[in-house]
Amino acid sequence: MRKIFLTYLVLVHSLLLIVLAKSDFVDRVKMKFGINHSSYEFTKFYHEMISYHERMDGNIPKNSTIFIGDSITQSLAVSAIKTNSVNFGIGSDTSLGVLERIKKYQSINTANIIVVAIGINDLKFREPDEVLVNYIKIIKSIPITTKIIFSSVLPVNENFLLNSNINNKNISYLNLKLEGICSLYSNVYFLNVSKLLTDKFLNLSNTYHVGDGVHLNKEGYDIWIRSLNRKINSINTNSTY
Repeated sequence: MRKIFLTYLVLVHSLLLIVLAKSDFVDRVKMKFGINHSSYEFTKFYHEMISYHERMDGNIPKNSTIFIGDSITQSLAVSAIKTNSVNFGIGSDTSLGVLERIKKYQSINTANIIVVAIGINDLKFREPDEVLVNYIKIIKSIPITTKIIFSSVLPVNENFLLNSNINNKNISYLNLKLEGICSLYSNVYFLNVSKLLTDKFLNLSNTYHVGDGVHLNKEGYDIWIRSLNRKINSINTNSTY
């Protein structure tokens, strides 16, 4: 009986650790005690990807379209949207990560359009209003002669998530405020694709994600790609830059 009981305790504690790891508990504890976000927000993978990007950067043609974002962007077939496109997506990245690395890319200064799609991972680390401040800083770090498209933070399916801060209420708030920020700048545009991906409960539809409630499948990417293509073509057609 003692052996069975010990086995039971081990299993219970293992399951508890798994649940805590997938939830926002650890992040909230770190925030409460003032542990620096960047020490665990900028992962080894983040730094490795920047190294790859910097090797690419010097060979990127002028007037390219550059996509910057997290894992959803990293899996985006950017050449299906626009020729001469470059993908600077990094899995698990945040607005702070984008702000930190965008200054390393010289190609930003010669690009035609910068497409930014970031924000979902920020909700693990900071409040929505802090993310909005970073959006403004990102805009100001890009030449005013360069066109910028902010793609909306995509909805999630809350039935698949354990992190309480990553929810569609926070995402909708971010998108509403981000749209307002974009309207203040003549070279910045907002693309809201969220409404095309949601079900009747305003969750990311099961039709459009891979089974984790966050990452798009082929059908989801098809919708995003078509929307981005239309937006970019519209901007290039009507632009006075």
